[in-house]
Amino acid sequence: MHIWDTGGELDLKKVEKVEGRSPELVGLKLERTAPAYLTIKPAPLQVELRSRKVKIAGKEVEVKGAARIYAIGAVAITLRIPVHGDLEKLVPWMQPLRLDDKPARAYVEEIFNKIMEDIRPAIEASYPAEKVPEEYTILALTEPKENATEFIDKNRKLIAGLLREEDEWHKLSDAEAESATKHALSYFENDLTIVDWSAALILEPEGKYEDTLLTIELANLQLLELRTFDGLFDTKIASAQSDIEQLGKHVLLARRVGKIAAEIAAMHTEMDKLIADTMNITKFAGDYHLARLYDALEDRLHIIEWYRSVERKLDTLKELYSFASDRLDAQRSTFLEIVVILLIVGEILMAFFGLA
Repeated sequence: MHIWDTGGELDLKKVEKVEGRSPELVGLKLERTAPAYLTIKPAPLQVELRSRKVKIAGKEVEVKGAARIYAIGAVAITLRIPVHGDLEKLVPWMQPLRLDDKPARAYVEEIFNKIMEDIRPAIEASYPAEKVPEEYTILALTEPKENATEFIDKNRKLIAGLLREEDEWHKLSDAEAESATKHALSYFENDLTIVDWSAALILEPEGKYEDTLLTIELANLQLLELRTFDGLFDTKIASAQSDIEQLGKHVLLARRVGKIAAEIAAMHTEMDKLIADTMNITKFAGDYHLARLYDALEDRLHIIEWYRSVERKLDTLKELYSFASDRLDAQRSTFLEIVVILLIVGEILMAFFGLA
């Protein structure tokens, strides 16, 4: 799973074709009983990507995929690769793969760039895009069919090795294995989802895990966008500090800083909306299991910490430009006072010399 920032909000109505196919609006595909009103708002567009045959570890494998396009400004590309074998033999599949002798990210980036060509006209309110995607690997198992608790107890270190991409998983400490498998959830006795920082393991004998995959996608989407906003604010704060330092050196900067302050005010309104839209995209009212899963992901991905960082920087930006505005007002007042004094002195001199 790779999620890319597009560099701006998207008007999904303007997206007509992706890879030559018409995308469709999609909601949350529920695998369990839940209220009918449980949806993603706004609903993303989805397009099934054409199947691709690629070589992985010298073997030709058919890879299927799908792309979801989100109005808040992101594209999620998920490739599905069939794997077979005992659990221990799957450890290498959880490590960074090479597809057709390319790193997986480079391979997916080519797909993303082609999608961007199709959706670029739909981008609105653009900003510098985050060039590093969020990457997440999920191993979805339909075997073995056994009790989830027993499965974890019997394979804890091996599961930790899968999640931590560790070949020598048998050498992991008990504490590390416990940490990797800390966030484990089950709905029925024989299903299981364990989420970690960059990977997850799903055990679902009936293969009904689409809602779980989408919940993982949405959490990583939030992380990507918050990381993007965090970087944007770093740039704006550095620019603001530079402008404020120049304020006392050149009075002619007043017009420039005033213009920047207006731009920042507009950016604040826009980014505040984007942040709200990003955080509101995951509303699992009525589905307790998905809500628990999202809470686990929120903890593992440190989403709240990123959100608080963005909020602090947004406040810092407001304070900096409030300070700049105060200094500008003070400069204008001083300038007006000097003008008034000069006018008074001029009138006195004119009166004096006129009398003389």
